[in-house]
Amino acid sequence: MIKISLFLLCWNEEAYIQKTIEYYKNRFSNIKITILDNYSTDNSIKIAKQYGAEIIQWGYKDKVILPHKKLEDNPHNYAWKNECENTWILTCDMDELLDINLKQLEKEDNLGTTIINTNGYEVIGNSQKSDLSDISFYDLDKGLYDTQYLSKRILFKKGPIKEINYGNGQHQCNPIGNIIYSKNIYMIYHV
Repeated sequence: MIKISLFLLCWNEEAYIQKTIEYYKNRFSNIKITILDNYSTDNSIKIAKQYGAEIIQWGYKDKVILPHKKLEDNPHNYAWKNECENTWILTCDMDELLDINLKQLEKEDNLGTTIINTNGYEVIGNSQKSDLSDISFYDLDKGLYDTQYLSKRILFKKGPIKEINYGNGQHQCNPIGNIIYSKNIYMIYHV
């Protein structure tokens, strides 16, 4: 069975974290979840622990680090390095939902793909509540296509890919290794 590890960037994400974790658990029942927490002050970590997520704190307690300022400040570039070889690494922000499932990923794996190609969409919802409890991520059906900003390479295979080298906000990457992009393009929904 394919191994997949999810790394979610977090800072005070209690409005998103439960829905995001459930979204990915529904797609990959065996997914390992790690929260890359920049010292949240809300209930994000408490919620994540209820789902068995591992917590890695990074940055500084007294100030928020924007991971897009410097490569070395971006945990998306290094947090996955201790995962087993041939593990698929999904590393994203809490408000990014990649529309791929286990069957599709197995097919890509069998084709020798090492990085998943994506198109990004800014999703538009009609929530009236700050905790988003009145909407379902599964029912959102309106959005704006974005080829540059949201079309990120957030799913790749460790082993063949040695370094990912994300730039600003993961909007660009300069991977090192055996780079084979998927022919299929999968959607990322930015909610």
